[in-house]
Amino acid sequence: MDQPTPDHDTVSFGYEDIAADEKAARVGAVFSNVASKYDIMNDAMSGGMHRLWKDRFVKRVKPQHGEAVLDMAGGTGDIAFRMAERGAEVTVADINQDMLDVGIERAMERGITGLSWSCQNAEELSYPARQFDAYTIAFGIRNVTRIDKALREAHRVLKFGGRFFCLEFSTVEWPGFREAYDLYSHKLVPQIGKMVAGDEDSYRYLIESIRRFPPGGRSEHLTRPATHIWRLGKWARIAARHGALRGVQNDPNTPAPVKRLIGLFSIGTVKSRQPDYAGAFQAIGPAAIKLGQTLATRPDLVGEDAASNLLGLQDSLAPVPFAQIEAAMEAAFGQPLDTLFQSIEPDPVGAASIAQVHRGVTTDGRTVAIKVLRPGIRERFARDIQTYEWAAAHLEAMGTGEVRRLRPALTIANFKRWTLRELDLRREAASASELSEAMRGTPRYMIPQVDWDRTNGRVMTIEWIDGTKISRTEELIAQGHDLPDLAERLVLAFLKQAISYGYFHADMHQGNLFVKPDGTIAAIDFGIMGRIDRQARQWLAEILYGLTTGDYRRVAEIHFEAQYVPSHHSVDEFATALRAVGEPMRGKPVSELSVGQMLDGLFAITRDFDMQTQPHLLLLQKTMVMVEGIATQLNPKINMWDVSAPFVREWIRDELGPEAALADRIREDTETLLRVPALIRRLEEMYPPRGGAPEPPPLPEIELIGERRKRERGWLGYLVAALGGGGLAWLAAAQGWIG
Repeated sequence: MDQPTPDHDTVSFGYEDIAADEKAARVGAVFSNVASKYDIMNDAMSGGMHRLWKDRFVKRVKPQHGEAVLDMAGGTGDIAFRMAERGAEVTVADINQDMLDVGIERAMERGITGLSWSCQNAEELSYPARQFDAYTIAFGIRNVTRIDKALREAHRVLKFGGRFFCLEFSTVEWPGFREAYDLYSHKLVPQIGKMVAGDEDSYRYLIESIRRFPPGGRSEHLTRPATHIWRLGKWARIAARHGALRGVQNDPNTPAPVKRLIGLFSIGTVKSRQPDYAGAFQAIGPAAIKLGQTLATRPDLVGEDAASNLLGLQDSLAPVPFAQIEAAMEAAFGQPLDTLFQSIEPDPVGAASIAQVHRGVTTDGRTVAIKVLRPGIRERFARDIQTYEWAAAHLEAMGTGEVRRLRPALTIANFKRWTLRELDLRREAASASELSEAMRGTPRYMIPQVDWDRTNGRVMTIEWIDGTKISRTEELIAQGHDLPDLAERLVLAFLKQAISYGYFHADMHQGNLFVKPDGTIAAIDFGIMGRIDRQARQWLAEILYGLTTGDYRRVAEIHFEAQYVPSHHSVDEFATALRAVGEPMRGKPVSELSVGQMLDGLFAITRDFDMQTQPHLLLLQKTMVMVEGIATQLNPKINMWDVSAPFVREWIRDELGPEAALADRIREDTETLLRVPALIRRLEEMYPPRGGAPEPPPLPEIELIGERRKRERGWLGYLVAALGGGGLAWLAAAQGWIG
């Protein structure tokens, strides 16, 4: 179904090959001829079964209430009507206006409203990109001249994660069905068309175009299992060359089918002696780089050695030529660049897996940083993430209880959510704006301002930062900066974001932090942000404070209150396990023991206590490791606990103390009182007051004739049945039939 039409001068027109530029007109003529006889056409070609197949097709699509669905080649509305009944917002598109007119008329006859109707060519849709949640083309893909163009258009108008479905009903694989249907359709249907509709040629085309169409078999997503396996195999060979699959092959929790596939895909590869996990992900491509950075925070999932190696994974790729970037920017803005910018430096200041950044000057003279998505990167990420989802789902299905406990599918789901946010630069700009408001009162910490007039989904323009990268410690010392003070302010800024505000910069690596001449720390790149709700922040603060003060019993209780640990385990046993992790670290500088080592120790006890991974804390954990690394580089003697404890203690006092508890109670009770009027109104709607008529007198209960007969017939029937059964038993015994 997803095979492209070759770019030849001739294409198939069912029973004959014709010039490619003639097909659209001839197909249009066919459907104009059969539009008014639509039901006859479908009944003749399917033997009346098309209604069942359409019902099953819509059931497979699963349209949700309020979803935007494009039903392509659905002019007469059969599929659209079914989806509209489920609450979907359906746009019906068809290249043939006669078919649309029939559909509109049928909708009016049935009283179906809310549908949109549009004359569209599947190869050149007029809709903007990323508009629809689902795209269906039930029986029309074979009528398209260039199927590859139609499929590209389908992907263009679908939102990220959107669904594509297509059905060609002649390819059902039932034993003997194809042979019987071929006989029926090839011999009888054209004759039926001739007798009933007076149109043999149109019906011959419709049947033969179905018979000759590349088999698809059933309604399905574009990407088939074979495609996923092919991609995984290609990536596995790259990983094998870097020696990155040995750990997977040797892990007893790896499912046997996965080990066999790795062995098969690795045949003929020259493997590195030392595993280079970072190099493997770098070589595989942009989406893999982002995935590798995520897995760097999951030593429980990939192993400590792999996680440690992946921490060095650099998100950098060769830049896209400026001519392509310039064209992409003009397309995104819809106007020449000289109307927005005086100049743009062609050499980027940074090129990463998703976007690259250029320095520019606006028409009003401001120096700005311009971030531009790599052309085609959204489509590539969507394709690769689809395969990650497929692989993770099968890994959980085939894996042991340990694999399911680690929840790889949920890890990929969160990865998808984070990366889709990065691929929309408007959301990144909004993140920068929100974080700027949150950190406004923080001294000597800044977020660059967004230029909203020069920002859209593919281009973001922000204030240019003049400063020194925080990783260049020698330059910072030469400039007279106090490195221990920088380290402490960085840690406190992170704690304020994560614990006080619950919204934090989750990509705080060295390349995203600068120090201005006056010592102000400036953060950039807000594609990955983390958010923690208030309850989780309270638990987190108490856990950190308990670890810094040695109150392991309270830390254990919080894990059980948060349901991180199943209730059948012992709180005391868990507290003892936490003590074994935390006690060796208390009072020591990061140069000796680190937050990262503490997290590794905590991961080591999760298996013993059946703790499932908490995906909402993964970004926080990753950022903690990053902040610790930068702080240690600035001040090797820093003690993270000593820096964190006063801030956490003050926050707990303010948020969990008696005054805070009283304020929370007043707020909750006030909100409850404010809901009372609405509750009373709803009760009155359920139990409306009586009208002006007087209360009617009570009516006597009168037994109806039918009810009396039923009551009398009840015991009498049992008596008759018993006597009849006894008589038959006596007769059978008398005749010797039973002994």
